[in-house]
Parts: sequence; structure tokens; C-alpha cells
Amino acid sequence: MTRRTQLDKLPWVYIFVAAVSFFSASSLGQVLPGSQKSNLFSSEFRSSPLPVNEAVPFHFSITNEKTVVVTWNIEEGYYLYRNQFQFFLKAPASSEISSALIHELPNGVDTHDEFFGDVEVYYGVLNAKIHLPAKIKRGEALIIEYQGCAEIGFCYTPQRVEISLSQ
Repeated sequence: MTRRTQLDKLPWVYIFVAAVSFFSASSLGQVLPGSQKSNLFSSEFRSSPLPVNEAVPFHFSITNEKTVVVTWNIEEGYYLYRNQFQFFLKAPASSEISSALIHELPNGVDTHDEFFGDVEVYYGVLNAKIHLPAKIKRGEALIIEYQGCAEIGFCYTPQRVEISLSQ
């Protein structure tokens, strides 16, 4: 019977060092989640879409007594449809809404969409300027309607959000 020494284990050390060298930090960066170079874990390969409020979050600001600006910060891999935007004013303590409000949107990107054909869409940051018909009254609310999709082939149902304009 021969006695094994530390030297008998030496070939495994070489194999381990070779494997670590092969998977260096730069090559691992191409396949690990969170890597800037990673395509395997990017949003385009995500199996399920983000909730709508995470995919296309927005905030608003009242720039003067007759103008509201709504800003969307659209996540990468998502977009909003220009022709799906509508804005309404809701009177205080009422279920009645005004006719559609006049609004300004910048030019979007022309694209062919698998769901709606040739459309104009928005990516990144979008600012919508809404013109109110009169000075904001206490208790009034802005109704915002919009719709978007994820590039992975998922469309959200049309969204209708009510935000209070009270300061």
C-alpha cells in the first residue's frame, strides 16, 4: 500500500487554476446578471413584463394655474403609443369629466407594431404638456389615459389614472 502525499493532489491544483484563468473577470462579465455587457439577462430576454407602474412610471408638476406637465420615465424595452393619450379634467366631488383637454406631445418614433400596425411611439423620457381650460379649482383631478407595450411582445391594457391637482 502506498501512502498518498500532497504532491499526488497537485494535478488538480493546475486544473483549478486553469479553470479560474479561463473564466476571468472579463469573460464572466459577459454572462453574469447585472453585467453591462450581458444580453442573456437584459430586459429583452425577460420572461415576464414589469408591472405597468414600474415599466412606465410618471410624475406631474403644475407649471402655472392653467398648465400641467406629466413626465414619463419609460424603462428600456418598453414604449408608449402616441395615439393612446387622452387627458380629462374631473370636477370636485363629481363623477363627470370634461371633454378631452388640449395637450402637446413631442414627435415620437414611427414604427410598425405587431399589435396596431404603423404607429408613433415613445421611448425614454416623455413630457406631455396639458392645457387646462381655467384656473385649477380645489378638489379637481386630472384623468390620464395611456397605453404601452413591452418589446417582448406584451401589451398592457389601456391605463386610466386619476391624480389630484390640489396643492
